[in-house]
Amino acid sequence: MKQVNLNSLRIFSSVAEHRSLQRAADVLGLSRGAVSQRIRNPEVELGTVLLVRGARGVSLTPEGERCRAAVGEALAMLETAFRDIADAPDRVTLHLGSSAAAKWLMPRMAAFAERFPRVALVTEAHSERMPRSLGRSEMCCAPGRRPMGTPITSAES
Repeated sequence: MKQVNLNSLRIFSSVAEHRSLQRAADVLGLSRGAVSQRIRNPEVELGTVLLVRGARGVSLTPEGERCRAAVGEALAMLETAFRDIADAPDRVTLHLGSSAAAKWLMPRMAAFAERFPRVALVTEAHSERMPRSLGRSEMCCAPGRRPMGTPITSAES
């Protein structure tokens, strides 16, 4: 088997996520025809149909679902690796929900900047669970439950 074009796989991933050639085309800044053509590349290379095209969008074949899962995992790993390469040692990326950003982080930003003036804190608000592993200069504050009876420390408040 020849190597499948990584850009075609990225486009396939977008189509699989949106379940629509047109929505994926809009997100990627491409024409619907270009997206459709790029999806054919991995189908030809793999020798199987990945998408069933319909009037109201697309659906994944069982092979397409397996490909979607593998491509999603691979793209997430690449994103993590590239973030690690790009992140400067004095830069930290904090992933958290919008509520935590507004209610917890924002009141503490001035104190953080005063205490750590050389650290650039980059924040990313997410409404869903992180789809990839964190890089070495990243942290994630996700909602969860504390076991009963566990005290809150001063670092957590």
